[in-house]
Amino acid sequence: MITSTAKQLPAGRAAPSAAEVFHARYASRLPASLEKLVGPRHRVVELPVQTS
Repeated sequence: MITSTAKQLPAGRAAPSAAEVFHARYASRLPASLEKLVGPRHRVVELPVQTS
């Protein structure tokens, strides 16, 4: 017997898109505005190749 661990969606509701899932997951980790973003001000920050 195969069982699913996925949560059931309410009737008539489509599954959320990947963008909606990522937004919900990471929204609380981001500042409300760029002015509230903190980080190094006087150093060079090396980003991974895939982000630069």
